[in-house]
Amino acid sequence: MLKLNKIFSPLVLLCLLILTSALALPDKIVGRNLFYISTVFLIISYILNYKKIVIKKENILLFLSFLAVSVSQFIWVKLYPPVSSEYIMANSNYPRTALYLFIGSFIVLLSPSLLNLVQYNKKNCKIVIYVALISLLYMGGKGLFYMISDPTGRLRISSAATMSAYLFMLQSLFTLYIINIISFRNNILYVGIIFIFSFIVILCTQTRAVIILYPVVVLLYFIVNRQFSFKKLIFSGVIVAALGYLFIGHFFQSVEDRMYSAYHEISGYSENNNSSFGARITMWKSGLYVAKMHPTGQSTDSRLQEVNEYISQYENGNPEAIRNLTYHLHNDIIESASLQGIWGVMALIFLFISMNIFFYYKGTWLSAFPLLILAVSGVSMVDTLFIDDRFIIMFCILTVLFTTRIKSKS
Repeated sequence: MLKLNKIFSPLVLLCLLILTSALALPDKIVGRNLFYISTVFLIISYILNYKKIVIKKENILLFLSFLAVSVSQFIWVKLYPPVSSEYIMANSNYPRTALYLFIGSFIVLLSPSLLNLVQYNKKNCKIVIYVALISLLYMGGKGLFYMISDPTGRLRISSAATMSAYLFMLQSLFTLYIINIISFRNNILYVGIIFIFSFIVILCTQTRAVIILYPVVVLLYFIVNRQFSFKKLIFSGVIVAALGYLFIGHFFQSVEDRMYSAYHEISGYSENNNSSFGARITMWKSGLYVAKMHPTGQSTDSRLQEVNEYISQYENGNPEAIRNLTYHLHNDIIESASLQGIWGVMALIFLFISMNIFFYYKGTWLSAFPLLILAVSGVSMVDTLFIDDRFIIMFCILTVLFTTRIKSKS
């Protein structure tokens, strides 16, 4: 029994969860299998340590909210099977995301109490640091290797450039968090190196939303945690922004061009909506239109037909919007409302409310709010995350990992 306790220890579970989160994007099959293995490992570890564990009310609340989103997706899958043979992302992805959310609901229920048993002595802190750093370096390194093989394109980490940027940002934010809360010599220097490395990777994806969001949430994290004085942080933020602007203009001309194009897309929307920004507005408007018509949900075939008709009639047949309709509507709330109806929207709102309550009672809300809740919410406003199975794996695990608190520092 003693040997089993060492094998299935909370520390090993913590490291396994970090690896699973990091590998979900660059190695999808490995990440998925590790997700299943982590779940089995968690159950065994819970059985071995159940006498030491108390499941708190906030864990149960978060469990119910994850379960609500999972059940909403499961019900939609059963009620609205695809009719046509045309590929639509929701038809192929929702069965998996619903399953992963169901598994994830038990992970968020049981894991926090187990991870609370980790003893953060000097040796264990080093192990956690190495696992977190190597995991992030592997993710970023795989993207940079792809960039070397195709220097004219946007950086990808076994996915589209945008999704690569979203998920890499989330893993980077957790790595910044875990390195920052572990007290060791020069940890702030490590935080700075991680930030610079991560921002370079994000710049290479040319994903404008993340280029703006990433430094903002990092700055907000340090402001709300009062690690430095407000004046120092603002001064540092201005200096970093100025240097970043010069750096981007000199080494990342394509990124600068895309930022300028975003400005012109926004300012010229009323004259020309056939752009990345214009397509999003068109899809949001069409999604809200069909959501009002089907408050209890509808099939993807029905939605595709109706949004096409709306765009043709009211949005000048926006070609860029129509091209993206088979994927999703680039907003999680609107995507859920247009397919799952009011139940899907209520489930997502319940989830984010529960996360705030959960982290508040865990004592990590000041960190989890900017680095996870705000980061995910920000991306969900301009894209759709809860339709992607790799995001769901990372999201379930990072929700647990952001409860980490160092009791005895090295």
